[in-house]
Amino acid sequence: MKKITLLLFVALTGMLNIANAQQILYNETFESNVAPVSDSYEYIFKPSTKAGTWSGGVNGVNIETAADDSIILRQGWGNQFNLKIRSTGAAVIIPNINVAGFPNLTLSYDFVVEGGVAAEVPNIQASVDGGTTWVTLNTVASGGYWGKSTMSIALPVATSTISLRLNPNAVHAVIFDNIKITETPAKLYSENFEADFAASGDLKTFAPSTEAGKWIGGKDLVTDLDANIQLRGDNGGWASHGYCLQMNSATGTPSAPVTISGIALTGYDHLQLSFEVQWLWWSAGEDAFGANPASEKSPGIEIQNGTGAWTALTTSVIGDFATQTLTLPAVNNTLPLNIRISPSMRYSYIINDLLLSGKAVGSTTNAIQLSDNSFKVYPNPATNYILTNNAQKVTITDLNGRLVKEAFNAEKVDVSSLAKGVYIVKVNVDGATKIGKLIKQ
Repeated sequence: MKKITLLLFVALTGMLNIANAQQILYNETFESNVAPVSDSYEYIFKPSTKAGTWSGGVNGVNIETAADDSIILRQGWGNQFNLKIRSTGAAVIIPNINVAGFPNLTLSYDFVVEGGVAAEVPNIQASVDGGTTWVTLNTVASGGYWGKSTMSIALPVATSTISLRLNPNAVHAVIFDNIKITETPAKLYSENFEADFAASGDLKTFAPSTEAGKWIGGKDLVTDLDANIQLRGDNGGWASHGYCLQMNSATGTPSAPVTISGIALTGYDHLQLSFEVQWLWWSAGEDAFGANPASEKSPGIEIQNGTGAWTALTTSVIGDFATQTLTLPAVNNTLPLNIRISPSMRYSYIINDLLLSGKAVGSTTNAIQLSDNSFKVYPNPATNYILTNNAQKVTITDLNGRLVKEAFNAEKVDVSSLAKGVYIVKVNVDGATKIGKLIKQ
């Protein structure tokens, strides 16, 4: 048996995505305020003069400095504008980004040190209490020699909003772009099939009961009548993957289906299951592999909710350890989930890095996806009023859809009586309806 690099056979369906879906909660590209002039051009202005015009899009908010000190947008890398902070400049604050219901936040950003000098560590802080206290993020050195580096880092857990502060570096000017906050689904279960084996040997065959209680994911692998399972190890040509679960096809002596039971789902929905797959065959079978239909070689993955019927998932024929991510059908999250892995009809495969993830219940409802018909609420957060640009009609609803405020032909709308929280604002201007999000303080 040897590894043969698998050509990409793509048989995608509506239930399969190749990458993990992430919810974008905030995204600022610094493009909306000024028109391109020339490379290295710097546009300097007080942030208050551009309030309500930032390109934050989803959950868009304004950009501030402590005393409305000027900020700099620098043109570079084509016609793109980037936020430049001189060593003597003011810290730039992005306040009160709504992240309610999203516990697993990641900040990504582009970073450059101006002047062709070595990489430096960006000084970025986060606040989950509206800017009363700030935590310095554990960023790493990047962006040296005019190289724009894209970096990411985990953010602290926030119950409602999170604020960012981009501070000047001590010596050199620094440049930021593409500030983005995303929510990654929570990990509910993962298994890399290592158990307690040392990383040696090509193939291990054993009864799963002999490794009970030793699996990384905390759930035992089980077969009917404790039939043997096989783990293919690093002598098989995949050293970086460690051991993988091998499923021999039904054309020879098929592997017994492997069941993983009792995965708790309480508090989570919008489930996804991801895994890596690589196919195995003798060299003589390479040509035949491409000719056979996907239904005869796709990995067999089923799920069961509680004691209900097993549901087969639609998998795909992509290999060379490509990751498949399946969106699972809706389930009752008060009942556990069981997963069953079965051999394919015609070709053996190995599977690795099984991951079940989900989103906190209600998080998708709280995430208001804004698009081209979005309305940028200003000021936001608001205490007393919001500007509505002489909209013919304005309606404000809470996140449950209840109408809490309505106005007609209004330049601004009084929101002082609203309780603190998040609201949806709909405005009708010249026959077009636009939607925005209001954070009431």
